[in-house]
Amino acid sequence: MSTAPASPLRKKRRLWLRLLVVVGLLFVVLSGGTLTYAYWLGSSEAGFKKLAVWVTRFSGGRVVVDGVSGTLNGAPAISRLRLDLPKQKIDIADIKLQWTFADLWSRKLTIQRLRAGSVDIFLKASEDEPYEPPELPQTLRLPWGLAFDAVVELGAVSIYGKDFDEPGADSRLYLLDSVIVSAKGGAERYALRQVSARLPHGQLEATGGINASRPFVLEAKLSLVANDASYQLDVEARGILAEPTLTLRGQGAGLDGRATLVATPFNAVPARAVELAIKDFNPAILVPASPTMHLSASANLAVSGSNKELALTGPLVITNTAPTTLDKGGIPVAGLQAQLTGNVLGVSFEQLVIEGGGGQLKGRGEINWGLPINLSLDLVALNPAKIHSQLPVRRVNGRIEANMAENMHHGKLTLDVDGA
Repeated sequence: MSTAPASPLRKKRRLWLRLLVVVGLLFVVLSGGTLTYAYWLGSSEAGFKKLAVWVTRFSGGRVVVDGVSGTLNGAPAISRLRLDLPKQKIDIADIKLQWTFADLWSRKLTIQRLRAGSVDIFLKASEDEPYEPPELPQTLRLPWGLAFDAVVELGAVSIYGKDFDEPGADSRLYLLDSVIVSAKGGAERYALRQVSARLPHGQLEATGGINASRPFVLEAKLSLVANDASYQLDVEARGILAEPTLTLRGQGAGLDGRATLVATPFNAVPARAVELAIKDFNPAILVPASPTMHLSASANLAVSGSNKELALTGPLVITNTAPTTLDKGGIPVAGLQAQLTGNVLGVSFEQLVIEGGGGQLKGRGEINWGLPINLSLDLVALNPAKIHSQLPVRRVNGRIEANMAENMHHGKLTLDVDGA
């Protein structure tokens, strides 16, 4: 009995079926091979070393990983990690990671402990470029909806800058020791549970939090306590990321001061206003040889300009609640008020009025950081006996003109003295 030949349609169906089987088998083989290779990279020390070589090669040497051990999905360790960034070089030594690799499948990064023995940051010498403010981000959410919970410990953090006294050498600018950072975050908010660090002169502690979406509402607190508990500095930040309000409070060492700053970190002018208040400060506590004073000061300053033209302008008021003569160890000044303008070049005082010595000094002054110094003051009804008790009682009016430059000193004094 003979069979009928297969139709062209059946032949095509069989061909497509064979192709699908071949492609399916090829996909399974490639997928299995890829998964096997990926598993080898993550679960073997040899695979971890291979990844380190790839990172160094594909970064063009900007990221160098040396001395890797352990496995990526276990407890990886790196002897040295070097980063060559546009504005700094970072050298991290003795890195050890304890984490839950499997949590990544549920889009969570869980780090029980990431420790580095030391972190050295070398700031690169940069050209005098104009300040370019950063852009306010659209969101702070991590990609792929990733959440994290991490604890980071750093043995010592050193920041180095170029040493201008020894060209080519680096000098250490800052040192932090025993740094601990504990934080967690997700799609809506990040929480800084703990930041602690030991500084050369005290202990730093901080906490805070920020929303992940605009306008990025935030709050943070920071405190610095001296090693001998002689002073404490507290900083509190509240508001939104684009314009937070910072409140600083310092107490101790004879000082009780407060400052409020409205910051604008994403504008060309990095702050909008500064308010300062200091009460009952006696410099003799810090410098025993200085005259005894009980000073209070306040200033309400507006910020303008940018880069080197950045300036603070506003009224300054200083009062001394215990004025006394020079021979009694004090100063014969009861107060000062002026319209102040300060910048990176110096400070100037307009509408200057100094109360003391039984009278007033009125005028203006300009003091550059160094020289020149220019003063123009009117003396109104000063009494020498109020300046030093052994001087006679008189009524002195006059004018002082003083100009002091690096190679020239010029002054003019005019006095009109009346008897008591």
